[in-house]
Amino acid sequence: MLHMGDNAPHKKRGVSLTHAAIVGWGKCLPPLILTNQDLATFLPTDDEWITTRTGMKERRISHVPGIELAITAARRAIACAGMSGKDIELVIYGSCSNDELVPNSASGVQQRIGATQAASFDVNTACHQLHVRSVDRTSMIKSGIVKNALVIALN
Repeated sequence: MLHMGDNAPHKKRGVSLTHAAIVGWGKCLPPLILTNQDLATFLPTDDEWITTRTGMKERRISHVPGIELAITAARRAIACAGMSGKDIELVIYGSCSNDELVPNSASGVQQRIGATQAASFDVNTACHQLHVRSVDRTSMIKSGIVKNALVIALN
């Protein structure tokens, strides 16, 4: 959850600048863990080979659609921020593994959390999605287009 800063806008060369702040966060991880050692039981690899190339030691395996995980995490972030879905003005959903292309996943989250007035869009940027979405949401908050944005990362 990002929120427009409560302090007065900053002045720089006569231009008003508003800042963005993280005011809530949530997560939802599937319980099943697949380790590098698990992969090595059926692939010609080992933990060291995978870790040195990817930095990954484990990954999570889900038995439910990704959007369900995203909705749970979104509700937790909104609660952490002390807000409700109606306070959200923008939903950005970043994933390279969406359950469906149409309708976009952000719209599904928007509807399920009750963000009835929010704009929503998906971003498909794989590993760089957090950085790209940070720029999107911060720009929209700093410009005053939105005050509260919900950003979701799912892979």
